[in-house]
Amino acid sequence: MRIRKKYRRFMVKNAFALAIGFVSGFFGSGGGLLCVPALEKLCGLGARRAHATTIAIILPISVISLVIYMTHNPINYISVGLVTLGVIVGGFLGAMLLKKLNERVINWIFIVVLLLAGVRMVV
Repeated sequence: MRIRKKYRRFMVKNAFALAIGFVSGFFGSGGGLLCVPALEKLCGLGARRAHATTIAIILPISVISLVIYMTHNPINYISVGLVTLGVIVGGFLGAMLLKKLNERVINWIFIVVLLLAGVRMVV
C-alpha cells in the first residue's frame, strides 16, 4: 500500500513536470504559473522557496526552447538585448522584494498575476 502511494505521488509529480515543460516550450513562458503551485502542493515548499526553485527550473527549459526556436525562426537580436537588460534588472528587483515580503503577501501577488494573465488571454 505504501509503495503504491509513493508511486502515485511520483507519477503525479512527473505529470506536472511534463506539463510545465510543455507549457514553457509551447508558449515560450508560463510554465512558472504551473510550477509554483505544484511545488507548494506536491513538494510541500513554502511560497518563497517555490518561487526561487521555479526560476531555477525554468532557466534550462528556456535555454532549450531558445535553441529550438533559433534553428527554425529568425530572432531580432536587438530586441533580445534590450529586453534582456530589463529582465535582468526586473529579476534582481523581484528577487530582492521576494526576500522581504511574507509568504501570504507573495501568494496574493501571485494570485493577482494569475488573474491578470488569465484576463489578458481572454481579452
